[in-house]
Amino acid sequence: VIAVGPLVLQRISISTGCLRNRVGLVEEFCKRSFSMLKRMSAKKGLEFLRAVSSYMTKTNGYDRCLQQLKMVSGGDGKCTAEFKVAEEHLNRAGGLHGGYTATIVDVVTTYALMTKENCLPGVSVDIHVTYLKGAREGDDVVIDANTIRAGRNLAFLECELRHKKDNSIIARGQHTKYIGTGKAKE
Repeated sequence: VIAVGPLVLQRISISTGCLRNRVGLVEEFCKRSFSMLKRMSAKKGLEFLRAVSSYMTKTNGYDRCLQQLKMVSGGDGKCTAEFKVAEEHLNRAGGLHGGYTATIVDVVTTYALMTKENCLPGVSVDIHVTYLKGAREGDDVVIDANTIRAGRNLAFLECELRHKKDNSIIARGQHTKYIGTGKAKE
């Protein structure tokens, strides 16, 4: 779980224990971080997304695989990003790797959620990706993510990855997150 403060990200690790313990940790973390995020509501657009993305990709963690992801626009529960398919994004057959695509769905939908007023990143409950068309090295890909609904406990997000040249859909993703802040976001 990640909460964004004044350009400072804090992390807590959640043990692999039962869901009840995980939810309790997330709720406690959200209570402590909610006021910090509320103060940043004016910065929840493109500047905010670029700061979060820059920080996350400079860590030693898995997120550094997203270094080529460029934030194009964002705010009010939406996020648009782009990247050029590079050699490190390919599977053995030379196409865009399905795992990388799923990571893009996870991260970019979470960024979209974070631009919605009073929304924390939460934890994933379900991610579903439908792969419709391939992409090759050198292809430019556009990602559009949207917050469908963010309620008291759950957020429902969607995402499309498209070829920039012809707007054809590469993949569609749906993402459900537990956000548990206690207030409706609609």
